[in-house]
Amino acid sequence: MSPSFIIGVNEHFSNANITFDKFHVIQALNNAQDEVRRMEHKENPLLTGSGYILLKNPANLTVKQKEQLAALRNENLKTAKSYQMKLTFQDIYRNIYDPISAETAIKKWLSLAVRSGLERIKCFAKMV
Repeated sequence: MSPSFIIGVNEHFSNANITFDKFHVIQALNNAQDEVRRMEHKENPLLTGSGYILLKNPANLTVKQKEQLAALRNENLKTAKSYQMKLTFQDIYRNIYDPISAETAIKKWLSLAVRSGLERIKCFAKMV
C-alpha cells in the first residue's frame, strides 16, 4: 500500500490492477486508531490500559473489558470517535457484497473520515 510500490507497479505493469487486501487495510486503520488513543492518553488518564480493548474484536471482550469500553464510549473522546469509525468501516467489509453498494458505503465513510477532525484517520482515508 506504499506510494512507492504503487508508482513502481504503475510504471512497470501499466495493465495491472492493485488490490489492497482486507487484513492490511484494517491493520492500517487499527494503527491510525491506536495513534489517536496514544496522543489522547497523554491528556486523559482514563485511557490507561485501553489499547488492547480498543483493538480487540468486541465479541471477544470479557465482561470487565466490555464495561471499560462502555465507559470510554460514553466520554467525549477522540478515541471513542475513532473507535466507532473503525467499527463502521469493518461493518462495510462484513455486510456489503455487491460492488456498487460497497463503493457508495466506502465513499460515504471516507467523506466522514476526512471531516472527522482526527488527523490520523484523515491520513488513513487519504491512503484508501
